[in-house]
Amino acid sequence: MRRGQIITIDILTAFAVFILIADASILLWEYELTKAGDSQNRNIMEEVARAASNQLMTPGEPSDWQLTDINSSSLHSFGLTSSSNVIEWSKIQRIGQLNGNQGNYTVVKSALGLNSWEVWFGVLYENGTMIQSFGSQPPTGSSAVSIDRKAMLNSSPVTVRLEVWR
Repeated sequence: MRRGQIITIDILTAFAVFILIADASILLWEYELTKAGDSQNRNIMEEVARAASNQLMTPGEPSDWQLTDINSSSLHSFGLTSSSNVIEWSKIQRIGQLNGNQGNYTVVKSALGLNSWEVWFGVLYENGTMIQSFGSQPPTGSSAVSIDRKAMLNSSPVTVRLEVWR
């Protein structure tokens, strides 16, 4: 061979290495973008769940919503308490009556500010026994955010658990 000539095998090898590096870089870039998007969605879901959980720990608007018919014009915000972290028993009983009706579910979701999210919440005794719940729990394998809040119900400590997902 004379000096300055390029062998075809060398060019093909260099091109194959270049393509492999470019493919690996693109795959890594797409993976990182997906991971960043998932992290951002998770952060948004956590913020939405925190806001809805805070809303549950208020009396709601009107504060005597449990005594009226539930619809989008009568229920402005949804809450379970009568005072700070004290759950009102009549509101817990009313949740049981509202559960299972898709129209009620939509109105309560809207009053919690969760129009584009799915929601489940329940009130549990400290030993885990369910007192009352609303909605259906998230499907297995779904990415859900769960927030527990401590409160009192009839002088007993309880946990208010809220789960949000899409």
